[in-house]
Amino acid sequence: MSPENVREALVLAAGVLVPDQPSVGEGIRAVTDGDPRSALIRMLTERGAVAVFDWEEDPKQIRSLLEALPSYPANLSWGWYDRYELEVDDLDQSEVVERFLEVVGERCSRVGGVLLSIDTGGDDYAVMFMVAEDYTRLSALRVGGFEAVRLGQWSGIDDDIVD
Repeated sequence: MSPENVREALVLAAGVLVPDQPSVGEGIRAVTDGDPRSALIRMLTERGAVAVFDWEEDPKQIRSLLEALPSYPANLSWGWYDRYELEVDDLDQSEVVERFLEVVGERCSRVGGVLLSIDTGGDDYAVMFMVAEDYTRLSALRVGGFEAVRLGQWSGIDDDIVD
């Protein structure tokens, strides 16, 4: 895909991610040098629409970031969290974060949502919530670098945590 096509695809993606904020798409279009995906993540972060954090971040802090997102599903339960903390005691920190995000993504899917991961090109994560119908629309754009987070996706652990 040419750089111009990537930029325009990300403009369309921004329209799905934050439909009430057309300035994000306009900002991506204005990027003439640099990475339009980084510009998208930066603009989403500035508007509080995405949580960005490092792989070394504590899951409790990540949880706070997720709960602060305007797209946070009100019906998302954290009843599993205490068991999660016991389960990940012997994992490396990167696996702890991966497992945490996978379980959140799985729980989100059960309430009709998606935990969306946006590829940052680095070791950090950029995630946001969206309704499943919007994820279907985003997927139809065939723009790489966006994925719904689910059990086993990164960690390889596909067992769920019982509430």
